[in-house]
Amino acid sequence: MATFLSHTPHHCADEALELYVWNRDLSMAFMADLAVLEVALREAIHTALTEKWGVQWYQEMPLDDRARTALASAWERLPAHVRSNSESGDLPGRLVANCMFGFWTNLFDKGGYTGQGPWRRKVDNERNWPVLAKAFPGGRREAARQREEHPEKARAITFSRVWVHQLCQEINELRNRVAHHEPLLNGVPLRGQTHRNEKRRRTVEEAFAQILSLARMIDADLATWLMDNSEVPGVMARKCEIASL
Repeated sequence: MATFLSHTPHHCADEALELYVWNRDLSMAFMADLAVLEVALREAIHTALTEKWGVQWYQEMPLDDRARTALASAWERLPAHVRSNSESGDLPGRLVANCMFGFWTNLFDKGGYTGQGPWRRKVDNERNWPVLAKAFPGGRREAARQREEHPEKARAITFSRVWVHQLCQEINELRNRVAHHEPLLNGVPLRGQTHRNEKRRRTVEEAFAQILSLARMIDADLATWLMDNSEVPGVMARKCEIASL
């Protein structure tokens, strides 16, 4: 409880408990939205890759060793009777469902190496981008929206593999944080970034905005549904009701 006690006057145990419960509820609200967003993301990518390489796209698409390892882990999580029937029509869908958020995120990084010895080669994920971009029909519109909302960052905002990777990576970091019951009181740390020797953080409001941003890129109706049904805004507002804050 030390983190929560430090946010109360005189280390008040009752108010620290209120903050702990608030943090729990906010994490649950975020996870509920992320559960919907993650399914939408993986299905959008799966559809785009299927159109290019077929339903078993993972056999044809250039993938680096990290992606192949993640797919192998997803494969091992399938029941033995499913793995033994490689011709089963539902196998690709079940394999996709076992791939984690990090796997989909890493499809947008710059890529790594695959193979051993003389067969080792570099996989350039930029070459996969024209196919992956089709998973985000609202991508260019959302980039334009972000440039209008954040003119100070306009030059860095463009519908590109790099921009999508950063967005997915930061949402995945939020997902991991709430899944591991980490405090959200000070926001969400940005991995590898520092400011005046302190880790920079996103506020929970900024994290929620990122969820809506990715949702709009995939499907505008999905973003509207999340906005109408999410419990995150209500839970965030509750923090102001805690007397010490």
